[in-house]
Amino acid sequence: HYLVGAVTESNGDGTTYMGYDTQTKTPVTIREFLPDTMVRRSNDSAALLVREGSQETYYSLLSSFLELWGKLRKMNGLSALISVVDIFEENNTAYAVSEYVEGAQSLRDYLLAAKEGYLPWKEARVLFMPVLSTLATLHQNGIIHRGICCDSITVTGPGVLRLGGYAIQAMRSQGTELKAQLC
Repeated sequence: HYLVGAVTESNGDGTTYMGYDTQTKTPVTIREFLPDTMVRRSNDSAALLVREGSQETYYSLLSSFLELWGKLRKMNGLSALISVVDIFEENNTAYAVSEYVEGAQSLRDYLLAAKEGYLPWKEARVLFMPVLSTLATLHQNGIIHRGICCDSITVTGPGVLRLGGYAIQAMRSQGTELKAQLC
């Protein structure tokens, strides 16, 4: 169903790939649950092998990954949320498939490309209101991002910001078995 392409990001709880949906004939983004401190790939397949002593933690975190992406999928339609297209388990792990937005760039890159290097208040207010509204709805539904920064906010078109970069809570917390990613 999906062709997996190049890695675009890798951090404590997973790896993100460019992908292609062969049924809809559209590009997608594929997030694989891949906590590198607890797993390794099988030599003869794409399956993940959980390191001895990490099984209980791994399956608990896998459950958190599925729960997070399932909740996000139910929130599709929020104006500043990148839509989740599919979630599935395979290869002893899980995958979250999201829409791919052509020409999108991080807020960091957008600001670096701006002549002024910043956004005037009038423009920032208009850009960020949908993000703040989306965050309020996510919080009401028990989803806390914990990693909002210029790299997790994407500019997808003139005057349109979208929030991405979701991760399970353990990745954004110190003292877990995952490499923490703190903005």
